[in-house]
Amino acid sequence: MKHLPTYADLTSRLRFSPEQGRIWRDSERCVLLSNSALTMLRNAMVVQLGLASARQLFWELARIIHRGLADVA
Repeated sequence: MKHLPTYADLTSRLRFSPEQGRIWRDSERCVLLSNSALTMLRNAMVVQLGLASARQLFWELARIIHRGLADVA
């Protein structure tokens, strides 16, 4: 089983370009999302899709994120 990356692993792979408003992890462009924006998105998804479908989408997103973090380690 792979271990999660350390702080040093993550920070060595992050790159910020404030002039362009961009963030990268290695060569992959990333998005920074505030907790309040994520909460609003979650609430909108529950309203539009229903609780069960919204929950399923967020679980899938969590699996995708976990796989991505494991790739960093």
